[in-house]
Amino acid sequence: MAVRAIPPGDPDRSAVDLDGLVDTFRRRYHLPVVDHIVLALATVVANRMPGPAVWLAIVGQSSGGKSTLLEALETLDDVHPIDDVSVAGLLSGSQGRDDSATGGVLAQAGDRDTLMISDMSTITDMHHEARGRFMAALRRVYDGSYTRAVGTAGGRSFAWGGDGRKIGFLGGAVDLDEAVGMMGALGQRFVLYRLAEVDDLDAVAMAAAAEANRGDEEAARAEARQAVVELLDGLGDLSGRRPTHGHDVAALAGLAHLAGALRGGVKRDPRTREFEDRIPPEAPARLVKVLGQLLAAMDVLGVEADEAWRLAGKVALDGCPDRRRRVLQVLLGAGGRLSTAHVAAAVSVPSTSAVRRDLEDLTAHGLVELLPEAGQHWWRPTDGARQRWERFFGQPDAVEPDDEAATAAEVAALEAALGLQAVPYDPLDEDF
Repeated sequence: MAVRAIPPGDPDRSAVDLDGLVDTFRRRYHLPVVDHIVLALATVVANRMPGPAVWLAIVGQSSGGKSTLLEALETLDDVHPIDDVSVAGLLSGSQGRDDSATGGVLAQAGDRDTLMISDMSTITDMHHEARGRFMAALRRVYDGSYTRAVGTAGGRSFAWGGDGRKIGFLGGAVDLDEAVGMMGALGQRFVLYRLAEVDDLDAVAMAAAAEANRGDEEAARAEARQAVVELLDGLGDLSGRRPTHGHDVAALAGLAHLAGALRGGVKRDPRTREFEDRIPPEAPARLVKVLGQLLAAMDVLGVEADEAWRLAGKVALDGCPDRRRRVLQVLLGAGGRLSTAHVAAAVSVPSTSAVRRDLEDLTAHGLVELLPEAGQHWWRPTDGARQRWERFFGQPDAVEPDDEAATAAEVAALEAALGLQAVPYDPLDEDF
């Protein structure tokens, strides 16, 4: 993690710096990457600062490191887990009835706080009507005000927000399709970060770390919580901290325009799946503001500028359909035109028809050009797509099929080095 030095006396200095926090986590857990830790912390910091609300969903495999981080963040006074995923859980008429009544999580949260749902599958598991009401409520909450009517014949209404109120959101998800679906239901108010799938070598190392913590899990979690509290509370009051504007707004606008086109919708025939029309993408302004807010928060945390820009770029593109992004990256790195079959091979997709639909979608949104020739379709990126990509990411590398998967011998060697051995599963062993 590239963290700039913060001199003594600087208002951003805290008892634990970002590198120290990462070291604390890595002493207890094997973490192939720590991007999600930086971005989750930056989300809380961004929501403490003046500026737009940041709503981040971290998507990754179960047992991939999300839960430990989110549990540690729950310790903060301005992070509020949503235990009752319903409109009543957000805002209810129970406040004041007795000492145990809370009135919902919004009644407890302050301005510039952050809501949290550590497992967003609880939303997708709801009945579709209840889920629709909950998502509609979240849209209003994001926009700064929400009123819930209770009862019939006028009944009563309960309100939250107004007067410039804002509240952030942080969530964890396992299913990418679920997260993207919720992102669309909220009108692209979420930004996403995708954890890469754990390879065989990392899986062995993660198992070794879990085994080392067995019986000492609560102490490990306590260390993580303490490091998070010391770092973020050590930053002091950020309510008057104006976001810096040293970032390249034109580059962010180009990135947001590229991301909007990459995730832009199309209309297809429901039976034949043939292309019919494009759906105009979202304008870039909202994403530009959110990325700028995250960049400002990462600056407060001491993240080096190049690293912060890399993370902002990843967040922008992680909300896009992954195969579409890889298809575009293959074309950008090819240096010329490619056939549909060449693109499908490069992204390791056996179905050329699926890749052809991606290419058609990208063409409809102005990122790719179709060059029919001699009965074969050839494709190349448009000049606009190349300019926007290279302005933010530089020249892309060609994407090749994955030939670097760990061999069984490599995994066995790592297991031996870590002292791991196969243990028969005993369902009666409580410590297993």
